[in-house]
Amino acid sequence: MNKKIIYILISLAVIFFVTSLIIYLSSSGTFKRAIEDKKGDSEVLEETAPDLEKVKIFFLTNRSSLFLPKEFEVEKKEDRIEFLKNFLDLMINESSNFVSPFPEQTRLQSVFYIDDKQMVVLDFNEELIINFPGGSRGEIEFIYFFVNNICYNFKEIKKVKILIAGNEYKTLSGHLDLENPYNPNYKYFRR
Repeated sequence: MNKKIIYILISLAVIFFVTSLIIYLSSSGTFKRAIEDKKGDSEVLEETAPDLEKVKIFFLTNRSSLFLPKEFEVEKKEDRIEFLKNFLDLMINESSNFVSPFPEQTRLQSVFYIDDKQMVVLDFNEELIINFPGGSRGEIEFIYFFVNNICYNFKEIKKVKILIAGNEYKTLSGHLDLENPYNPNYKYFRR
C-alpha cells in the first residue's frame, strides 16, 4: 500500500477516536447531570408525598359468612372527620371488588361526629331504602359493615347512628331498629 494512503487512514482513525472520546465525555457529563437532576426531583417528591395511615377494612366474600380483613393505606388528614370521610370513600368504592352490602345508587350524603357521645352519624340518600334488597341478614351485613369497620379503625368512635335523607327511620326493611345507634359487634369479623 501507498504510504500516503496509510497516513490518511491513520489520521482518520485518530480523528475518529478523538471525536468519539469528546462525544462520550460530553454526553456522560450530561447524563450525570440528568441523573443528579432526577435524584433532586425524587427528593422533592418524597418530601411532598402524602403521609399515609394503615387501616384494615373487613369485607364480605362469597367464601365466608364473616367479614374478612384487607389492609389499605389512607392519606392522613389533620381533621379526623376528613380522614374518616376518606376512609368511608375507600370502604364504599373498594366493596365493589367484594360482596357489597351497599345497594346500588346509594350515596353517603354526610358524616357528623358527636364528640360527647363518641358517636358518628352517617346520613345516606333515600336510594338506600328504595334499593335495599331486604332480609334480616342483609340489614345485619349493611349495619355492621359500617359500624364495625369505623369503630375498629377509629378508637375514639364507640357507636354509629344511621340516618336516611337526614331523617331517622324505624328500620331498613323491617328487621333491625335504626332509631338507636349501634355499638360494634366483632363476632361478624374474621381476624
